[in-house]
Amino acid sequence: MQRINWIVAGLLVALVVGCGSFRTYRLPVGVANARATFPAIKYVARSMGLQVAECEDAVHVRLDETAWVYYSIQNDEYNLVLHIDDDLSESGRETKFSDIKIRAEEIWNVAVEIEGTMPPPARALTIR
Repeated sequence: MQRINWIVAGLLVALVVGCGSFRTYRLPVGVANARATFPAIKYVARSMGLQVAECEDAVHVRLDETAWVYYSIQNDEYNLVLHIDDDLSESGRETKFSDIKIRAEEIWNVAVEIEGTMPPPARALTIR
């Protein structure tokens, strides 16, 4: 599973560098607490049947074949980044951005709501 996440993340980087349109919005959580939201975001997105990849500073969620959402720590800010392919007309891009922002905010809102109820991440057991 970890290997698949890295493959997806690698493909995502190629996609980001290659093409697409972006919109960035600042999230209301400080960078110091941003990573604590990652498990809940992953849980919510996966429970919605979405593809998820995690990097050190971001969670990437694929909403459909043309749209990604990145919950990403960038330049000392925690941002929501929307990415769509450039294959759409200008009016199509605006509609797509509006639609995926609603879905991204839904993931975020549910994740924030359940964050305090999530079990702590599993820790490695060391036997000496």
